[in-house]
Amino acid sequence: MNVSYLYKLTGLDIQLIKRCNSDAAHKLLPITIAIPLVFTIYLISFLLAFSQLLRYSISSILAALLMSFIFTNIYRFLLLILLSTKTNHHKIKQQQIVITFIAVAILAFIASLPIAVSLYNTTLQTDVNVYKQQLGAQQTQTISYNYHQQTQKLKYLFKTTHDVDSFQNIQNAKQAQALANMTKLVNQSNYYLKRIHLLSSKHPFSFSIFLLGLLVFMRPVYSIIKLNAHPYFNHKHHLEHRLITLNYYAFLKKYSRAFKTHYGKEISYYESYSNPPYNTLRKEDTRSFEPAEVLLKNLYYGHT
Repeated sequence: MNVSYLYKLTGLDIQLIKRCNSDAAHKLLPITIAIPLVFTIYLISFLLAFSQLLRYSISSILAALLMSFIFTNIYRFLLLILLSTKTNHHKIKQQQIVITFIAVAILAFIASLPIAVSLYNTTLQTDVNVYKQQLGAQQTQTISYNYHQQTQKLKYLFKTTHDVDSFQNIQNAKQAQALANMTKLVNQSNYYLKRIHLLSSKHPFSFSIFLLGLLVFMRPVYSIIKLNAHPYFNHKHHLEHRLITLNYYAFLKKYSRAFKTHYGKEISYYESYSNPPYNTLRKEDTRSFEPAEVLLKNLYYGHT
């Protein structure tokens, strides 16, 4: 894969990296390989999950590719926000880091869960077999009881013993068919959601797989936060700030020129924020107003 494409995919500027010192590419390496690594983890994870849910069909591969693409782009979007945002407000920066950590932790949990289920598959299969036996016995008891109650209530409607025996045979056949269908259904299901429940309740050590996945997902985030003062990011934010500012003032000139050319009026663009074009500080209303009583007095009695 082209290295330049990896930089572009992650949101890094390869030309700007080349202009920085020689260690820039090395320090930014964890961020560069983040997207293909995360996509690979998601692909393996969703292939393991959908192969169980969709029975190793071509649809499981397509579903795994689609879900891997979606979740990798969510992760990429979080990294791009950190890469493109630089603020001097300590509170805003803390909130952004906390929200990013929570979102990345959720993404890591989603990726690690099918892998943990696959690694504990042998032990979970034993637990699932026990659950199947318990479920089958419970359903057998319920079906037998329901058919017995139904037979006892309806057999008194028949006048002859032959009719009662015929009805009993029909009920027995229906009960046997219901039990066969129930047994088939119980045995066919792979109980994937039950495996997840058993994994969390009976195998707490599997949480270490999530922690390992969390470390992999958090490594690029940590690198971005740690390298926030790196010359690359300083140059990047300086260029972005300059580009935004120049385009903003160009817009103001075009705005006024358009009204002057088409309508012959001197009109400037009104800003409701005190720090355009970033618009994080709204202007304070410094006007002072008289109380309503003064207005009513002036309306009725005139100025005094």
